[in-house]
Amino acid sequence: MKKIYLYKNDVFKQNERLAGYVSKPRVYRPMFVVTDYAYSKTGSCATRSVM
Repeated sequence: MKKIYLYKNDVFKQNERLAGYVSKPRVYRPMFVVTDYAYSKTGSCATRSVM
């Protein structure tokens, strides 16, 4: 599994990253609740989530 990043906006630039999460066993994974969806100009999907 790839690393998951938390971004400030739906731009997906490296300087917009707030945090990164590595792959861990299921018991130690962070839990996210999806509240909204957004799409970048290139069509990549992003989710607005709360931790």
